[in-house]
Amino acid sequence: MKIVHLITSLKIGGAESALVNFLTHAQSYGHEHHVVYFHAGPNVAKLQALNIPTYHLSGIISYCDPIALYRLKKLITHIKPDIMHSSLWSANILGRVLSRYLKIPIVCDLHGDCAQEGLIRNFFDRCTVRLANSIVAVSDTVCENYLSSIISSIKDPLLRENITQHVITIKNGINSQALVIKATQDPLSRYELFETATLRDGLRPPQGERLFELTSDVVTPDFIIGAIGRLEPIKSYDLLVQAFGLMLKNISPEQELEFGAPKLCLVGDGSDMPKIQTLIKNLGLNNNLTNNNVILAGFRIDAYRFYPLFDCFALSSQSEGLSIALLEALSFGLPIITTHNNIKHEVITHNVHGLLVPANNPEKLAQALIKIYTNKNLRASMHQANLELIRDSFDLSVNVQKYFDVYEELTHVR
Repeated sequence: MKIVHLITSLKIGGAESALVNFLTHAQSYGHEHHVVYFHAGPNVAKLQALNIPTYHLSGIISYCDPIALYRLKKLITHIKPDIMHSSLWSANILGRVLSRYLKIPIVCDLHGDCAQEGLIRNFFDRCTVRLANSIVAVSDTVCENYLSSIISSIKDPLLRENITQHVITIKNGINSQALVIKATQDPLSRYELFETATLRDGLRPPQGERLFELTSDVVTPDFIIGAIGRLEPIKSYDLLVQAFGLMLKNISPEQELEFGAPKLCLVGDGSDMPKIQTLIKNLGLNNNLTNNNVILAGFRIDAYRFYPLFDCFALSSQSEGLSIALLEALSFGLPIITTHNNIKHEVITHNVHGLLVPANNPEKLAQALIKIYTNKNLRASMHQANLELIRDSFDLSVNVQKYFDVYEELTHVR
């Protein structure tokens, strides 16, 4: 079987990581894969390292760009795939139109809340949804959201029912064992974390001097709250910084001696970086060279090396599909603190795998941070529960097999 994977971006992101994970495992199935993308990023090199042909469609790409559609048509015609598999909004729209024209079945992935796409994008989504042969949501929440927001607006009841039957859920998976081995083989020490972190708020040690002295006080005592992801508005990392500031105000010196000095480490970059830098400064969280409570590590292609250094993992997003970073954190048994808009979370059971708090509420988030910080027994039980959860419910091989089942059903090719 020959498969073309069409994706809007190969930058840092959950959908991009999911594609790399999928293709890393799918190679063992013996099929031929090609990846077409619009916007380049670090994941291009990862795919090329797997010897997967990649094709960059440069230029202005949008839902109304006829040149982009023509270039894509020419490329797909040359590759002659048995099936197309698209991911992210622009790729889904262009892919649907082209698949119908070329009579090639297409599977379209959904990775997040369609409400975040805006009215114009949702309009084009509704106009083209009937062209997709299968629509795959990465979580039940994403699936329910799409059905209620997009599919329910189709007036023809027969058409609406037909499309609904083609919307399914295949949850993201991860090769947790390989990730842990990779991080273990290339460890990042806590000392290196503090010494090499990019302090984007302008603080720098005098030339020739270390930021920290190499002592046991630096290497072991801190309690590190970690977060890995794009610093974009939907991720609400400013909320996490605010909550961390509240946490520091509500813990005692005795607690710091017992549990370690809390630190917040943000790994990633994005348009919200200046906003976060300003917030850190205004809250007085990094007020001198030896008292930097927030570590801005910046963009790191080796972000997986940070997980073993974290004591817990925090997400503060306004909404999420099924976060790859969350699954990665579970692979290391990290207790999870995450915002969520529903009573039931897709992955986390409250007080078992982590703590659920309402979105956009820094006070509740701070309370959750303190609860995890001050309760060693709770952290230990969550650690074991999370290792079992990732092993039993989010194995990548199950995810890949389900996709190939869809491919075979649509193409009758094995």
